Order: sequence, then C-alpha cells, then structure tokens
Amino acid sequence: MSLFAVHIADGPLSPIWLIGGGITAITLLIYSLWRFDSKYLPRIGCLAAVFFLSSQFHFQIGIASVHLLLNGLVGVMLGRFAVIAILQGLILQYLLFSHGGYLTLGINLTILALPALVVSTIAKRFTITPSRAFWLGICSSGMSVLLNFCVLLLGGIDDWKLLANWVLISHLPIIVLEGVILAVIIPYLQQVKPSLMIHP
Repeated sequence: MSLFAVHIADGPLSPIWLIGGGITAITLLIYSLWRFDSKYLPRIGCLAAVFFLSSQFHFQIGIASVHLLLNGLVGVMLGRFAVIAILQGLILQYLLFSHGGYLTLGINLTILALPALVVSTIAKRFTITPSRAFWLGICSSGMSVLLNFCVLLLGGIDDWKLLANWVLISHLPIIVLEGVILAVIIPYLQQVKPSLMIHP
C-alpha cells in the first residue's frame, strides 16, 4: 500500500482517533440504513464496484502514487446509501489488496463517506449543470483529502506532518481530475437515464 494513499493503514493513528472514527462511521451507517429500500441494491452494487475499481488506477505524481476516489459520484447517485457502497468498496480493497486497514476502517469510511453525503445534499437542491458537477467533484474529493490531512496531522502516534503535507499536495491534480470526471458523467447520465439521479 502506498504511504501517500488517502486510505490510512493500521498503525499510524492513536487509539482515541480510531475509536472516534469507528463511532462516527457507525453513526453514518445507521443513518444510511434507516428505512432502507432494497430496490436500490443493484445501483449500490454497481457504484460499490465503480468505487472499488477506481482505486486500482494509480497515477505517479512525483514520488507519490495516487488514485481516484469518486466518492462524489457515489454520493450524487446514491444519496445516503453512498455510505453502504463506500463501505463495501473499502472492505474489498482491504481484503484483496491490503489497501487501508482493519482498525482504520471506521475512520477511512468517515473520510470518504462524509463528503459524499455533503455533495449529495447539495446536489438534491440544484439542477446539476456540468459546471456544478465539476465543483461537486472538487468538493467531495477535496474534503476527503483535507480530512485525511487533518487526521494524519492531529491523530498520528508519531509526527506525520511531512507525510500529511505530501498526501495533500500529491492529490491536488486528482481533485481537479475528479471534478472533470463528474462534469462529464453526471450531465450525461441525466440525459440518458435521469432516474439514476433519483435517490432518498
């Protein structure tokens, strides 16, 4: 696993941060499962697969190897059910590629799912034009990278300041790329399959 990934591995964080991340993740999951509608299962499965596969495309930026997040896309298309899809993707990433960690699953879910819920809330209040989709992508990925930066900076058992700064800097191009991807995909889906944009 790359040290520069947004998914934090087991070991670097203090127990209190792991507990806090776990409690927050459980809260988000309960909110996501409230009045769950099974008709969304196929879409959740598809978006979980997209989220999982996006992490397999790595880009070398300086000494860092980074990958797409696409939590904004998952959030816009799934609403509060995005938490379930992201959790599935994180579990698969850990089990198949040791990407992330077992103890840090809660905090990694929080880092990626919370921004997805934020952009989902914004998306439900506006017609999503290409420019708005671009900024939703910027917002979701940017929030995740910033949350990851803060967790490494404040919650590390050692001084992870240098690592936190590298994670933040190396993901700046990815943040812009995520905005471009959403600006292309979301308006297209609204034209060919507008029902995909309807979620709880």
